[in-house]
Amino acid sequence: MIPKLLQDLRRRFSRSPNLLQNRGGVVLLPFHSLRPHWILGRGLCLYRCESFEHVPRAKREAALALQASSWSPFERTGHFAVWSGGNAMVWYWDADAVDMESGNSMLAEAGVDPSQCLVLPETLFRPQREDGIHLQLCHEGFEIQCWRSGLLKDAFWSSQPPTEQRLAWFADRQGLAEAAVPPVLDELLAEPWSADTTPREWLLRNELRLAAAVAMVLTTVLVWQEARQWKYGLAEDAFNESFSLIQDEVAPFMAARDGHRRLNRINERLNELLLAPSQAYLMGVVDRTTPNPEAKFTQWRYQEGELQVVVEDAAASPVEYVRLLEEQPIFADVRVEQARGENRLELSMRIVR
Repeated sequence: MIPKLLQDLRRRFSRSPNLLQNRGGVVLLPFHSLRPHWILGRGLCLYRCESFEHVPRAKREAALALQASSWSPFERTGHFAVWSGGNAMVWYWDADAVDMESGNSMLAEAGVDPSQCLVLPETLFRPQREDGIHLQLCHEGFEIQCWRSGLLKDAFWSSQPPTEQRLAWFADRQGLAEAAVPPVLDELLAEPWSADTTPREWLLRNELRLAAAVAMVLTTVLVWQEARQWKYGLAEDAFNESFSLIQDEVAPFMAARDGHRRLNRINERLNELLLAPSQAYLMGVVDRTTPNPEAKFTQWRYQEGELQVVVEDAAASPVEYVRLLEEQPIFADVRVEQARGENRLELSMRIVR
């Protein structure tokens, strides 16, 4: 209770401005925050929720930065992530499209240096939702959201109100049969809901420093224990000799087991190949999804569940290609790169069976 009262008091006397950038330009918002924010409209951002449970905590930020660059179709990518355990809610955008120069006069009137502004997506200034499908009315456009246990599992933005078919498709994509509630119009929050730092988050952010302190203590203990290590040398030699004898005895059984496993892997691989969709089917799906009917396929490669297509399109829009292909349930991890030659894009995606 007391920390919240102190934060409200600080905000009351704060004069830090908030600016929101949409595709149509930049507007100065009527409220102030503890620090200045440059808020990117949802239509300028792409979103995905990714699990990093398999990555050590100390390396998750670096792994996320590497992944964000591979997801993005932009030459320079900006991103912001909110962590929930080993899951990262990631918004990423074209860093070259962040036009702070257009808001320089507004920032100058407030005495704020543009470099002090924290760039955040609009979603962080909309309230978090309960579990289920929700339709959020944004400053520009609409966002369909799927929340589970405080985690934004998936989100899809469109400039026009989504149709019932689109809502049903999104719910089915999440494995849900419920319909989205009517669009909710919320005032923007004065502070992003990712701003508060809990004790657990503080421990995670300072994990390296704490680990270094613990390592120093352990090193002191290990130096003292070094004098006793010679006692274990003889026992280790005896163990290694016994282990070698056991390995010689079980070697034939291990070879037979390995052969059985190889046969199982071959059978599983053959089964995967038989269930894989045909290239003719995939080519038809990609052709129907292409935003420009005049676009031409100049290269096609499909191997081991990975599809790579080079498209020649004079009106190519990388973001539009990513959005339309990700709508297809059979495609996942869609990536776009500039291919060699004029007006050519290289599309890469994984086939979901």
